Amino acid sequence: MADCVVTAERYYTTAELAALGLPGLPRTKQGVNKLATRESWPARDRQGRGGGREYPASALPEVARVALGKRRVSEARAVTAVDAAPPLVAVDPGRLTDAARATMAARAALLTEVDRLRAEGGLSARQAVLVLVEHAQAGTLRPDLAALAPAANARGGKVGARTLSYRTLYRWLAERDAGGIAALAPAAPAPPEWPDWAGTLLDLYRRPQKPAIAAALSLWPEGAGPAPSYDQARRFIGGLGALARNAGRMGPRELKSLRAHRVRTFEHLLPGDVWTADGHCLDREVMHPLTGKPARPEVVSIVDVSTRLWVGWSAWLDEAAWLVAAALRVATLAYGVPAIWYVDNGCGFRNRAHAAPVTGLLGRLGVTPKHSIPYNSQARGVIERFHKTALVAPAKESMAYMGVDMDRQARQLAYKTSRRDLRLYGSSPIVQPWDEFVGWVDEMQVRYNARPHSSLPKVRDPETGKVRHQTPAEAWAAKTVEAEAQGVAPTRVDEAEARDLFRPHEERTVRRATVSLGGATYYSRVLEECDLHGVRVQVCYDAHDLGRVWVRDLEGRLICEAIRDGNATPYQQDEDVALARATRATAVDLRARRGEDALPALIAEPTVVPLVSAETARALADLRAEMAAPEIAAGVPATPKERYRKCLMITAAHAGGRPVDTAALTWADGYRRTPEYRTQEEMHKDFGALYLPEETAVRA
Repeated sequence: MADCVVTAERYYTTAELAALGLPGLPRTKQGVNKLATRESWPARDRQGRGGGREYPASALPEVARVALGKRRVSEARAVTAVDAAPPLVAVDPGRLTDAARATMAARAALLTEVDRLRAEGGLSARQAVLVLVEHAQAGTLRPDLAALAPAANARGGKVGARTLSYRTLYRWLAERDAGGIAALAPAAPAPPEWPDWAGTLLDLYRRPQKPAIAAALSLWPEGAGPAPSYDQARRFIGGLGALARNAGRMGPRELKSLRAHRVRTFEHLLPGDVWTADGHCLDREVMHPLTGKPARPEVVSIVDVSTRLWVGWSAWLDEAAWLVAAALRVATLAYGVPAIWYVDNGCGFRNRAHAAPVTGLLGRLGVTPKHSIPYNSQARGVIERFHKTALVAPAKESMAYMGVDMDRQARQLAYKTSRRDLRLYGSSPIVQPWDEFVGWVDEMQVRYNARPHSSLPKVRDPETGKVRHQTPAEAWAAKTVEAEAQGVAPTRVDEAEARDLFRPHEERTVRRATVSLGGATYYSRVLEECDLHGVRVQVCYDAHDLGRVWVRDLEGRLICEAIRDGNATPYQQDEDVALARATRATAVDLRARRGEDALPALIAEPTVVPLVSAETARALADLRAEMAAPEIAAGVPATPKERYRKCLMITAAHAGGRPVDTAALTWADGYRRTPEYRTQEEMHKDFGALYLPEETAVRA
């Protein structure tokens, strides 16, 4: 036991001796004071704040001295182990959770109190820690420090009743001295290990078919070990990130919507720096000007990126190369020549130089073409979002809307109604005429350019005084001034060059100084002067204005400009018709004054009608009815509608008692059993007189 006896003289207060809990010593301050008085322990006045007395370790009972020696040896080994431990790894406070940061702050605040006790009371680190622990266990700690104890322990139990201990507080002190305040943060919990079935579950779940969790579990292979329950699989899948969960269920293109992306800025651009374009299949049917049939036109729109101004458009049946060139021509004539033409890789935008009018047009105008990465529509978000605002939303305002989000039954009803109207009347209010369609798109262009755009800067409205975003038209006007000041404004195309820019064309034959296009006739005397009757030519037209066309030879040389119905003259001159109307009115007034009839009576010779009896008249009427009975042709009509009509006539004639050929009756009886008859009968019931007007009263 000699090696366990305390050899270094050390003084303790009654509170410290009571907190040590050594054998032979009372557990309270009052008990230690009574024992020291009874055994006359040597003492000295306590130095520092609070006063009191301190007792040397040699004055303690032997059993207490031995226990204290053993404890000091153990503490020395613990401190040595801490000192010999490898340096702590610095923790990044920015990666801590809120709970870990609160624990770190609470421990730092308690250690700050230890530092205060050491500085103000002249105590050693051990003595300061013992004093703080004594107050914590006795419940006499300051309220603000007592409130930090549960958070500092980081595991205060359900009621947070856990208090401080000497060993824990001393360890925090050593960690702070070695690694700073960041070392006081609790260690982050290790990430949970994946269960054995995780790999098999992911192989079944991450497939392009996107199976549900229950479907993936139903495909669990034999020999892969026990399958997890549905709840286990659901919690595991739900704990994965979006990319880890959808890898395999989505392809690389679809996964782009979950990955990081770049946002392009355009504040540095000026009007005409970059134009972007794309085609959109309109969600309405339009009467095609050349074929006269209903179709959903492809609208190619061009937008200025800097100001979001809708600068031009063109439309036809598909996104052909000439359609893109027509839209570019319209935009160039209205707003000048752009610097960069930024489009996708569609056939209408990327084509060979010798065969594509677009490429040739860009080269002539000095425009730099640029194409986005294939299958990367996010790079052209300006024009992709434009279609929804400029064309889709206005189309939804019409009852003739035919988009994918339209009710299927309503869309089918609109389709049937429009086809019936076209069959009966040649037109339909659902199918928009081409001229009205052109006017509608022009109206939508004006409407879009006058609408505030959320990507443009905010301004104060001069009328309402409220702050709003600029409209594309306002942005174009404001930035054009800046572009002109810098000398980089879009250049304009002169009138002579504009006439030579590309237009779509059709080959036609000249007939008597006229050419035909889409049912209309265009005339120019130049065609007669050039003696081009019977010659094939190119008829170039503008989808925006079909009132005139441009006639070129097959090699592209301009011949003339032909006007629609340019050779039409009035049947009688307006002056002659007006004079004749006035003469007629004067004659009527003169006759009215003389009291004469408006027109002289024409006296005809009397017709001699022979007298017949009533019986003879009835016989004649029956004969006329029999003679007026429809004749039943022996041949079978070629069309289903005519066959159905013949069957109704045969049935009606037989039901009325009129003579009908036996072969015709046999044919009609067999025809009524065919699916074609039932189809025609349904059409007759649905549309009635609109389907067979003259046979509405005749029912089989």
